[in-house]
Amino acid sequence: KWTEDRKDAHGILSPEVKGKRVFMNVQSRQLFLMEAKEGETETLTVGRFIFSKNNFNKAVQVIREGIDKDGWLIIDEVGPLELRGEGFADVLKEVLARRQRQVLLVVREKDGMVEKVKEYFGLSNPEIIREIAELPG
Repeated sequence: KWTEDRKDAHGILSPEVKGKRVFMNVQSRQLFLMEAKEGETETLTVGRFIFSKNNFNKAVQVIREGIDKDGWLIIDEVGPLELRGEGFADVLKEVLARRQRQVLLVVREKDGMVEKVKEYFGLSNPEIIREIAELPG
């Protein structure tokens, strides 16, 4: 909801829609599947989830297009896949090399993931927001 009427938010959200994990382009609100379709061979696996590598690449492109835009750049979410060097890992490294502020990463607070992401990506002093009400502007 925080992004709905904002013109200064870019990147990718990953909501659940009708029981399926999907990617959402923050700017266009376009949805596309995160989970692989049956028979899809180019996949990424995390736990019980099997994701479409092609659609992950599409999401990476959306993030890459937002790197130099003014406003917030959102990557939802960063987790075990990225800690293996997959998913959004490479584009996140690009983002962190080129942007010093207004990068919003969604990281779940289970299994010490926040600390693991901070360490893996060299995030020395991030502002950690735990409630949507704490989001800026």
